[in-house]
Amino acid sequence: MLARGETEEARQRFEAALAAAPGYPEAHVNLGLVLEREGRRDEAIARYRAAIAIDPAFADAHNNLGIAIAQAGDLEGAIASFRRAIAHRKEFPNALYNLGLALVRTGRPGEAIEPLERAARLAPGDAETRRALEAARAALL
Repeated sequence: MLARGETEEARQRFEAALAAAPGYPEAHVNLGLVLEREGRRDEAIARYRAAIAIDPAFADAHNNLGIAIAQAGDLEGAIASFRRAIAHRKEFPNALYNLGLALVRTGRPGEAIEPLERAARLAPGDAETRRALEAARAALL
């Protein structure tokens, strides 16, 4: 549904799933993704936080929360969320990449290299990760 852009139908289905099973963290995350696509970032953030409250080790929820709060301008909060995602799933290339980007954006390219290198090893075909790693290294010169 989301791939085809049918956010209203997807939102209704996830809301129905949560009405039936409010303790289902994946439904909170999926609803959060839909809400973000609809431009409702604050509501999406609340859904990611709800998922984390239910399952504090849900790495995808921490990663998605980090992305949303970074977009809202809270890079330090995003860095903390990405670190929590990685703490719960050590080999999580998306969270490692997001952490690296956030560190670069906060002027810490030296700290960004290690997570970006790990992300590049885990996803060797990801050109964006390689470019971000090269940019972080170049920023140190």
